[in-house]
Amino acid sequence: MTLFRLRTYVAFPLGLATLVSLATFNFPGDLWIGLAMVFGLVAIGLAVDALFDSVRRVHAWGTPRLKLQEPDRNVLLLFCLVLLVFCVADLKVNGLKILAPESYADLSSTGTHVRHVSNMSWVFVVLAFFIRTRFFSMFWLSCGFLFPVLFVDRNRLLQALFCYGFLKLYRSTPVERRRIMVMLGCIVVTIVALFLAVGVYRSGDAFVVESSGATIIEGYFPLRPYFSSLPPTLQQLLLYIGSPIFNFVGLLFSGTREPSVLIAQTLPFLKSTADTFELGFAVPRFNVGTEFLPFVLFGGYEAVIVGYVLQVIGCAAALLLYARTGSIFFLLLLLRFLYCAVMMGFAPQFFTYTNYGFVVICIALFLVSNLLRTLRQSVIDRRDSSVRGWRHATALEARENK
Repeated sequence: MTLFRLRTYVAFPLGLATLVSLATFNFPGDLWIGLAMVFGLVAIGLAVDALFDSVRRVHAWGTPRLKLQEPDRNVLLLFCLVLLVFCVADLKVNGLKILAPESYADLSSTGTHVRHVSNMSWVFVVLAFFIRTRFFSMFWLSCGFLFPVLFVDRNRLLQALFCYGFLKLYRSTPVERRRIMVMLGCIVVTIVALFLAVGVYRSGDAFVVESSGATIIEGYFPLRPYFSSLPPTLQQLLLYIGSPIFNFVGLLFSGTREPSVLIAQTLPFLKSTADTFELGFAVPRFNVGTEFLPFVLFGGYEAVIVGYVLQVIGCAAALLLYARTGSIFFLLLLLRFLYCAVMMGFAPQFFTYTNYGFVVICIALFLVSNLLRTLRQSVIDRRDSSVRGWRHATALEARENK
């Protein structure tokens, strides 16, 4: 099933973003070689996918049926209730960012810590698929999409949409799949339109960029000739998709190295000089360069390959854990990892301390749920043993009376 193939997430989206970048920008000089290096990553992803799929076939690792057993349901529900409290607290501490979208990134110290938890609001969408009562199912689904809008957090909105589409396809039959694909296509178009509308509302015309033709000039992008004739909203979408790849390629040949950037996003409690380091981009407003920009700063293209392979292996491990356990908590982990893979052509999300924290949370929830299941089974076994003992004693007493 394509839904559970690694290439769907670790290769195709990155390849598409690279093609968009190729269609949007001129790549003067050696930058063409950097573009080929990105396609090299895509080739590595396809190779790892083929290898993992062959191993999975040999060992017959199938995908479990989408279901939720006790006490997993109660543990997940309790976790979501805690998240809901943090989401409401986020609105209290950080305010309604939808009313002041230009301040979406202005968070206090307390607000930042609260946001680290409320950012997991996309889990509400997953819970909604396992609630039997339609009213409460729609409540959690609405929360999963509403809070990112109130936070002006397009990334969490996309994560929620990703989970919704994945789970709709997961539980569908082959007959339903085509209809669901059409429905999801319409939703994607709507979300993209909202994405652009929020961008225009939040930033106005700040993301309009002039072209420098076939040369690189600070403050300009070397855009292709037809780009200026496109509608502004479409220009913004292409720049969102293509500029991280362009920035990444440019950084490959800049020779700039600053290991503290990778250290700061993975181990924030260690001392680093990342806060004082300023990385120059052609256009500072577009200041992201894929998941692997910190790896370039750490050790060049060789470090990028290591980071990419580690992310692919992480996705494979999450898929394997879910296939072997069928646990909803490893499904959450899988959804998070696959989404990060889809978005690797944009900003860093996988190799961050908050993502590591989510891994710890999922493992902890899995262990707590298993402990509760073991305790419950132990109680049942003791009760059954007592009943069997009582019946045995009753039978002996009956025989003695005879």
